[in-house]
Amino acid sequence: MIHVLPAPGLGTVSVSGGNLTFTVTNAIPGTVYRVLASTNPSLPLGQWAPAATNISGATDNFTITLSNAANAKVPFQFYILQSP
Repeated sequence: MIHVLPAPGLGTVSVSGGNLTFTVTNAIPGTVYRVLASTNPSLPLGQWAPAATNISGATDNFTITLSNAANAKVPFQFYILQSP
């Protein structure tokens, strides 16, 4: 029997003092993740900008905080979690 695990993803999001915090769920411990950002979600991933890199989770759920990421001048910012 093959067991399929849920895919890692961004869970809850909170904003505090301009910082944006994501909860990463279903992560594979020890895997390196990146958070990519774009104002246009239809762009190919190669055109998204890195928002956070080299994030390695020690557990299957962890948090990522992006400093000063909440910006009223960029009201529609999209984020995606990527692992190599």
